[in-house]
Amino acid sequence: MTLAFEVIDRFESDWLNTVDEGLALLQEYPSEFLTLHLDTFHMNIEEADCAECIKRAGKKIGHVHVADSDRWYPGHAHYDFASTFAALKEVGYEGAVALESFLYPDPETAARLALEHIKTFCSAFQQI
Repeated sequence: MTLAFEVIDRFESDWLNTVDEGLALLQEYPSEFLTLHLDTFHMNIEEADCAECIKRAGKKIGHVHVADSDRWYPGHAHYDFASTFAALKEVGYEGAVALESFLYPDPETAARLALEHIKTFCSAFQQI
């Protein structure tokens, strides 16, 4: 079983706020079963360059959540999903990418618009 520690912004947690802090934790407790759970919403708040953080995390990434910078579906605001998905591909990430956003204007529309936006970035991995 793999355990993924989610890196969460400083407004929601006072621990593990950056990818580097998460990597330091994993270095302190080395195990192939401990990974990081990255979330684009939190990374947008804490990281100067999200793609570079993904590259640093590399094979230590165990799970990824996506939401735009305003916590709506990807494509609603200004988060750079192109560089995020390019970095995930570069590090060989093959795990799940889960939508974790507000369900505005409604769940079906949020899911449809999220998929439409990230589909082109995901096509480099596999056909959706």
